[in-house]
Amino acid sequence: MTYSFDDLIKLVARLTADDGCPWDKEQTHKSIRINMIEEAYEAVDAVDSGDMGALVEELGDVLLQPVLHADIARRAERFCIDDVVSFLYKKIYSRHTHIFGADKAKDAADALVFWENAKSKEKSEGGKQNNPSSQKKYPENFPAALRAEKVFKKQFKDADTEYIKRLLLDALNDLEQKNDDDTNAAGRLLFLAVGLVSLFGYDAEAELNNYAKNQ
Repeated sequence: MTYSFDDLIKLVARLTADDGCPWDKEQTHKSIRINMIEEAYEAVDAVDSGDMGALVEELGDVLLQPVLHADIARRAERFCIDDVVSFLYKKIYSRHTHIFGADKAKDAADALVFWENAKSKEKSEGGKQNNPSSQKKYPENFPAALRAEKVFKKQFKDADTEYIKRLLLDALNDLEQKNDDDTNAAGRLLFLAVGLVSLFGYDAEAELNNYAKNQ
C-alpha cells in the first residue's frame, strides 16, 4: 500500500493533536532544527553509496522535516504547509524563464544564467520585502568550505586559475612570514584554496571530507 503527501500531513497533525503524542506535541522549530542538517547529510550519504533503498528512506526523513515545521507553525497560526508549497512553486516557476517565458536555453549553463537573472530581477523589483530567503546571504550554519566556495564564485567569477594561484602563494607567504599587516592570512589561504579547487571543477566540501575520512 502506498500513501500520499496529504496522508503524511494528516498523520503528523494526528500526532500533534491534543490527544496525540506527548513528545511530538512538545517540539518547537528550535528543538528539531538539528534534525534538518542530520537528515540531509544522511540522504547525501545514501546518494554517495548508490543504495536506492537507503535513499528512499533518507529522503522520507528529509521530507518529514518541513512537514513538522509547517505543522508547528500551523498550530501557532503562523503559516501552513500550503504556504510553503505555494512559495516554492512560484519561485521555481518564475525562475524558469526559459520554460515559462521568452528565454531560450540551449544547455544547462544557459539555464543557470537565466535562473540567476530571474533571481536578481526579483531582488531589484522589491523581492526583499516578498522573499524571506533574500534577507540573508547564506545560512549561518553553512559548512565553511561550502560558504567559501559560494562567496569565491561571486567575488572571482571571471578569474582564471593562474591569477588565483598567485593570490594563494601571496597568502602562503604572508602566513609563513607572520605578516602583521595581514591578521587573517590563514583564512585567506584556505579561502583561495577552496576557490582554486572549484575552478578546476571539484566540490571542495566533498573532496576535503572524502580525503579526511580516508586518512
